[in-house]
Amino acid sequence: MSLLTPMLRSSPLTDWFSDAQRVQGMLDFEAALAQAQAACGMVPPEAVGPIVAACRHEAIDFAALGEAAVGAGNLAIPLVKQLTAQVKAQDPEAARYVHWGATSQDAIDTGLVAPAARGAGCR
Repeated sequence: MSLLTPMLRSSPLTDWFSDAQRVQGMLDFEAALAQAQAACGMVPPEAVGPIVAACRHEAIDFAALGEAAVGAGNLAIPLVKQLTAQVKAQDPEAARYVHWGATSQDAIDTGLVAPAARGAGCR
């Protein structure tokens, strides 16, 4: 259960702020980061496809993510580790560019805001 579940129980907002949507928001940030960096020549364009393909919340082990977040102090660090492992399984070279130059806070903040923007029809 999310902390917001009781407050939003009978509201369409419940889905917007679910754990899955928060994680997907962080993954959307990672995908957009790779795309923007490739467009600017910061990362190889061929790294983008494997990164974007792996940015699906359905591929994340939420139980492991929650447990690892306790030790990491936030969700971003273990999420990036899971994402990097998934990308590495498909393309070891592309895995080098996951979360390239970003901070955990970048991913966390976007993960909080993206579901609200999506729910409000902003994308």
